[in-house]
Amino acid sequence: MKAFLIALLLLGLCLGIQAQSTDTIYSYVDTMPEYPGGEGAFLKYIHKNMCYPEISRTQDIYGTVILKFVVNADGSTSDFTIQKSAYPVFDNELIRVVKRAGKFKPGLKNGKAVRVYYNFPMSILLR
Repeated sequence: MKAFLIALLLLGLCLGIQAQSTDTIYSYVDTMPEYPGGEGAFLKYIHKNMCYPEISRTQDIYGTVILKFVVNADGSTSDFTIQKSAYPVFDNELIRVVKRAGKFKPGLKNGKAVRVYYNFPMSILLR
């Protein structure tokens, strides 16, 4: 009975370690995530779908927004954070648009799809 409990405990520990490893988010992998059609297609999608608020035109607002998010192993996106803000309205609009961009080709590590951080800088210049 004691040996059975020890074996069960070890199995539980192994499963726990395996579950934790699937939660790892990598910064760099063998093949980085990519939007279908590449970076150019992603930029085209962003520019086509961004709605620039009127305040940006009247107050001469400009700068760079850096958005960091996770491309999950299934290609979906999550965990959106602004690393650098140009103006809060732009930050929120960029997050809104990227959330609706659809799935990416996931990043690969050792041939396996994994979660990867994706940094996206976007310049705002409306003068």
